[in-house]
Amino acid sequence: MKRMIKLYSIILFVALVSLCGTSSATEPLAEFLFEDNVVNYGLSGGVAEIYNVSGMQPAYSSGGIGNSKCLDNTSASSMGGTGGMVRLSNSSKLSSDMTNLRSFTIMGWMKSASAPNNYAGLSAYASADSGFYLRCYPADRLRLTVDSPDISAEHFYSSTNANYDASDWKFFAVSYDGTKSTDNIKFYYGVNDGTTEIFLDSSHSCAAGTIFMDSAYFYIGNVNTAGADAFDGYLDTNRFFGSKFGSSGALTSEEIAIWKNSNSLDKKRLCVLDTKFQGNVISEGRNIDIGFLRDYNGSLQGFPDLGVDGGKCLDMTMATAMGSGGRGPYFSFGETCGIVNELYMAKSFTVMGWIKSPLTPSNNARIFSYIDGSVRGFELYFNQANRLTLMIGPYNYTSSASANYSCSQWKFFAVTFDGTASSNRIKFYYGTNDGSDAVYLDSATTTAMAQVLGDLGTITIGNRGTIYPFDGFLDSFKVFACKDDGAGSLTQSEIQNFKNDHETAINNISADNNFKKSDVAIMRTSSAIPTAGYAANRIVWNYDTHEGVIGAFETLGVIASQTHNFEATAYYGDTDYTNGKYYTNDSSMPSRTRDIEGNLVEKQDTFGHIYPSVSSQAFEDDTLGRLNDFLLPLKPFTVQYDTPLGDRHAAYLGYPVGFDSSTIEGFRQYLDNKYTNEQLLSLYNISDISAFNYKNWLQVNYGITSNSAYDSMYDTISLTKEFEFYLEDNIAEFFTNLRNTCASAARPAKISGNLAGLRWYNRVLMPVLDFYNLELPRAKVLGTLDEQDAVCSKVAESYGKPLYGVNNFNVTLFTKNNNKPNYMKCLIAAMYANGQVMQTPWNIWSGGEDRYYGSADIYGAFFHFVRDNAVCFDNYEPKSQVGLVWNCDNEITELNAKAAELFSLNIPFDVIMLGDRYPYSRFDVNEVVAKYDQFVLASNYNSWPAANRNIIDELSTKAAVVNSAAALSLTDDWVGTLGTGYPAVWVLPRINNSQASSDRIIHIVNRSYSSSTDAVNTTGFEIELHKKIFDNMKVFSVSWLGPETPETILPFVDNAQSIKVVLPKTPVWSILKVNVKPVGDLNFDDTVDFSDIRVFADEWLQCNNPLDQACSASNLTADLNGDGYINFQDFAEIAENWVK
Repeated sequence: MKRMIKLYSIILFVALVSLCGTSSATEPLAEFLFEDNVVNYGLSGGVAEIYNVSGMQPAYSSGGIGNSKCLDNTSASSMGGTGGMVRLSNSSKLSSDMTNLRSFTIMGWMKSASAPNNYAGLSAYASADSGFYLRCYPADRLRLTVDSPDISAEHFYSSTNANYDASDWKFFAVSYDGTKSTDNIKFYYGVNDGTTEIFLDSSHSCAAGTIFMDSAYFYIGNVNTAGADAFDGYLDTNRFFGSKFGSSGALTSEEIAIWKNSNSLDKKRLCVLDTKFQGNVISEGRNIDIGFLRDYNGSLQGFPDLGVDGGKCLDMTMATAMGSGGRGPYFSFGETCGIVNELYMAKSFTVMGWIKSPLTPSNNARIFSYIDGSVRGFELYFNQANRLTLMIGPYNYTSSASANYSCSQWKFFAVTFDGTASSNRIKFYYGTNDGSDAVYLDSATTTAMAQVLGDLGTITIGNRGTIYPFDGFLDSFKVFACKDDGAGSLTQSEIQNFKNDHETAINNISADNNFKKSDVAIMRTSSAIPTAGYAANRIVWNYDTHEGVIGAFETLGVIASQTHNFEATAYYGDTDYTNGKYYTNDSSMPSRTRDIEGNLVEKQDTFGHIYPSVSSQAFEDDTLGRLNDFLLPLKPFTVQYDTPLGDRHAAYLGYPVGFDSSTIEGFRQYLDNKYTNEQLLSLYNISDISAFNYKNWLQVNYGITSNSAYDSMYDTISLTKEFEFYLEDNIAEFFTNLRNTCASAARPAKISGNLAGLRWYNRVLMPVLDFYNLELPRAKVLGTLDEQDAVCSKVAESYGKPLYGVNNFNVTLFTKNNNKPNYMKCLIAAMYANGQVMQTPWNIWSGGEDRYYGSADIYGAFFHFVRDNAVCFDNYEPKSQVGLVWNCDNEITELNAKAAELFSLNIPFDVIMLGDRYPYSRFDVNEVVAKYDQFVLASNYNSWPAANRNIIDELSTKAAVVNSAAALSLTDDWVGTLGTGYPAVWVLPRINNSQASSDRIIHIVNRSYSSSTDAVNTTGFEIELHKKIFDNMKVFSVSWLGPETPETILPFVDNAQSIKVVLPKTPVWSILKVNVKPVGDLNFDDTVDFSDIRVFADEWLQCNNPLDQACSASNLTADLNGDGYINFQDFAEIAENWVK
């Protein structure tokens, strides 16, 4: 079996999935080996230049570390004098990768006949007020300068000891961790002894923050183009690591030790695609990616246990023929995935893998294809003469010399391309499954092509689309590539090293299907890089339910949702709904409805909408059957239905509600059960309910005989509302059945529906859904904030349902096209701070479609903050002073104005729903009176029916109930903001009710936003928090943190009834973490008991003299009332809380 045994790959996977975005903390952003070149082999790529200053030009010399070549900068005038350098332009990908780093590490080797001092530059990436410099410092020391507006000033830190003499090769490494403010700069050193041993020279404390690097070049051997600070000596194997989102860029001593003696290029790190077909569609190469296995015409075999090593492989034998004229499935990676970016414009590559087929491979059967619409890129296929052929587009063909690729048994192949070589640019290799590493050269030839051309295309394995299938089995495909030199073309011995590499480095991670407040989700992504890199642990609205996708996400510990639209459909192949086919490459659940004449209506326009008559038993049986037969065996975690109540207003949108016989009969029974015969006659002119037929009734009473007439008169029909109620009830029953089916599956799945909160009529489904989705934000004016995003979050939380807030298309497009990153920050902050389970971008991939918007770095920072501080979100509920009572049968926009009043006054509130249908909701008067000080009516009193008004009347007899926030007369203000010029903020307390003495969390959301400039007022201010928020417990500490704010301990003033805290600034979103304990809990174990009496007694006996310095108030744990003494009054405090 294929198993996890490779340490390197384990480290790479963990870094990719757990730590950062598209770049791994274990992989350098920049890596220079100086083997007669200055190619950056790091993730950022690019080719640097040897820069001459005043005739002093660095060169390459032998005698480098490990007997390799090295960079010779001895042409410099002196140590720290004038000299040349290596510099990499920021026009490369390095510029974006090295901007806004929260942590980084620099490492390399140096050697010099001169003492390294005089501020000679080892490396730099900095402008006047941001970046870093690493220099030599007097007395064999190093000096790091970090500079950024975020950390207030330029900071200089020097190693403590004389450990950097360089008469022989000396290893150095320096790290900075901007997520903390103590011991966050570390200097390491090592010697050339062949071991991995390194030593810590010293640690230093620098301000926490983000390094906003901005420079024209990344420098090695100097610090700027002027060349006045040259390192006079030799440098080798320089690397730079960084992370935008956390501490992972600051490598640990163990990680640094691994890299110390890695002084040659590990070709494994050029592997951009590595898929083992282990029942999923994961590539575990340089970037972790998820592909798709596309079927053709309902044909798909999947991953049988027939692989080259006895494990799984990819089965493509359902193809109709080998090659041209055949049709069949294919394995694909889309153009937004990292693999495609790595192949784009590559100067060298290697493709290798295993194939097997009872047929002779020929007839243009594709085994690998990477081409764009102009046939640029490259493909591997078998020509008519059974020769393996490489086409480098457009239309440059080279074939193997011999037919060495017949594959009735497993056959290994490899093809290399080196566009930098003067000859033999293309080589073909083959091997057999004999257990050895032997690989044989078939032939070598050349081509005029020097680089892979073309736009970003799509990768397919085993086909080009569906039209040139390889009819057989494939296994263990790998692709290596390099954009900058010939390193991507592996040698024969290097290919042998990978021939029998069938072991997966990816270990299955258990995915938790329970909902947490700290969950982060991304919508419909096809790549695991943004999913894992941006800290997401859920995929919602994932339209691709193809074989292996769910398993791939499951393997990576990501919960994947399958979306099945009743609203929009796209068919491939046979479109006949009635023949019972459901295709894996059609993400939409087949749907149908009947028009008023009873004819079956099917809509197959991707952009059209259809509205099924879900009361049709045939439709329900068919849907549930397909769910059982196809979807649930794929092990979904959630099943999402888009616009589940599309029927609700179907006529308004141009399509009729279903009129099949079961709907007509069901409606008759509904009316018969709800009304008496007298009511039916007087209200609806129905004289005999036993003979009632809705279609006939419409003709008799309104003259309606056509769809158009029905649509035009819809609002005037007296039974319209009843018919809608009936359909809603049937849809609710239908979803209940779906939910039961999903819950009883071997791998239980959850069921959800879109727009259940925003559209009032969809809220009828809230009780029968596990969770719901909501296209948010739907701001009233694009680019202008309103309260609806926060209000919807509060409604969901008040009803106890998890909510996904998905970026609305119009707003996302507006934000992207108009560069509104702070607008995006404000929306994310409002949702999470008000109880949102997760906030979901349409597509976070930085090269994505219009539904990607804003800055991917912002998403990364915000989402990592949520996941990294899950303890501040999970199990937390609002701690509120006021209840906002709302008629939930009304539009949700009704809440906005009243909520805005409370938000602006910083009065913490909860939404209390009271309604009969959307959804049905009641509250216990005595319970809410005990929970809240006063109440505000969000709805007009008369909008409730009499029974519900009675509940409001009872509430009014027991508590103050007013119509506006201005009319409240609260005894104590829980929140006070002090000072002038500070921004408009929301202050939102939250409490972990499962643990009374847990930290209180206070969200500070900045709403001082300018839509014209996309700016926020970040002025700091003083905030006063009443101790009622903390249940009058003792406050011990206050820390301040946020996605743009490293955690900082803030001083506070503790008054009798409140505490006061000064915020240094007000970012878009930050939180106060207030550590509290019960009064009298003197040993800090969260209880008041006999142990605390012992502490009290000890201090009382030892400190009966208040003049004793050791007994000052600051040292007295038992001085509970703060009067500077320990006496009976303090004991009374213990007794009182013991009783509580």
